[in-house]
Amino acid sequence: MRYVYIEPSAWVKRYDHETGTALTNQLFHTLLRLHPARLLCSRVGLTEVVAVLNRHRNAGQVTQSLFNTA
Repeated sequence: MRYVYIEPSAWVKRYDHETGTALTNQLFHTLLRLHPARLLCSRVGLTEVVAVLNRHRNAGQVTQSLFNTA
């Protein structure tokens, strides 16, 4: 099993469509389907991801459902 660290900005791109989202989704797909891996983020990074997505949810850029999924 491979372990791959994914930085917080990539996790945000995964759930909030912005420049680079398509490439990020391709990376996630490759890592999860073609080369099974456990994707990791630091605890501090996870806090950053939640904070950014929460800010985008409050601004109406991310739905509550997508926020819950993330």
